[in-house]
This record gives sequence, C-alpha cells and structure tokens, in this order.
Amino acid sequence: MRLRAALAAVSAVLLLVMVGCSDTHSNASSGNRSRLTGFPPCPTPTGPAVGGHMPRIQLPCMDGSGRSLTLGRPLGLPTVINLWGSWCPPCGRELPAFVSLQKTVAGKAVVMGVVTEDSANRSVDAAHELGVQFPNLYDRHGELRRRLGISALPATLFVAASGELVKTYVGPVLDEAALREQIDHNLGVRLDRAG
Repeated sequence: MRLRAALAAVSAVLLLVMVGCSDTHSNASSGNRSRLTGFPPCPTPTGPAVGGHMPRIQLPCMDGSGRSLTLGRPLGLPTVINLWGSWCPPCGRELPAFVSLQKTVAGKAVVMGVVTEDSANRSVDAAHELGVQFPNLYDRHGELRRRLGISALPATLFVAASGELVKTYVGPVLDEAALREQIDHNLGVRLDRAG
C-alpha cells in the first residue's frame, strides 16, 4: 500500500514538471507581507484600452511606485508578457529566455512579467537570482490567468502595439530561439540575436 501511494505521488510530481504548474498551487495564499518593489518601472500606456481579447485588468506595478497598469491599453510597441511564479519550476527554466530577450528588444518590443499567485517577496528573490531586469505586475490571486482560461504556468501573451491580445502560448518551456520565433510569427517583429 505504501509503495502504491509513493508511486502515485512521484507520478503526480512528474506530471506537474512535464506539463507545467497547475492553478492548484497551495502556497499562493501564504506570505501576507508583500514588497511591490524590485523591478524596473512599468511602461506608460499611449492611449485608452482597445477592443480585442485582452482582459481589462488593473494590476499593481512591482517597481515601488505605487502605480498600476491596466492591461489592454496600448503601449506603442508589441509586448510579450510572461505569467510566472517562484513556486513553478518550469517558470524558472523559462525565465532566462526572457532575460536574454529583454537585452535585445529595445525600441522593437516590450518584455514584461506578471507574478501570478505568488508571494511578492519570494518572487522578487527568485527574479534577482535569475537576473530578471524587466517590469513586472503583481497578480496575487491569478485573476488574469483565470480570465484567460489558463490552467498552468508558465504562460506567455503576445500583445500587439495596439493592446490587442494576438496569442496566448501555454506549452513546452520556451528557450530563447523558440521565443524569438513566436515573437516573429505572432507579432511580426524580427530580433537580432544577443551579442
């Protein structure tokens, strides 16, 4: 009986690692103390929200400014948004591709993150360990994930310069080459390789 229970537990963990992190993360409600700081400033929208499939959700910026950003408002450049959490091992494997991408997109696209169902403190610590230097929003209760019908993290949103959601990607962990290919295909932005 113990062997059967142990095998079931190992199978569940392997399934989570292979597929992604599910929305049943139990530590999402822990960590009442939050520091919404530690990331670069959020971009400033260039106009009002437009039509499209991007939920109009206002989320706080994690730049210490106390500002919020309403998703769906145009940022003037195509935008790649990664939903992630420090509790999600596949997220940790994928974030380096976004870190590398961020170094080469200046003037062509915006890279952002949405810390999802996580403690702000843990996410800031994890981001610093991984060298994340792009703006992040804080979605404590996973409202964006739920409104988009996303059941596992990481997830990536490809958003047109107008603020319209072009594609939601949930699948195998993106490496840098796959991420660049997705940006080219979904947003029509060709990026030079990191030097």
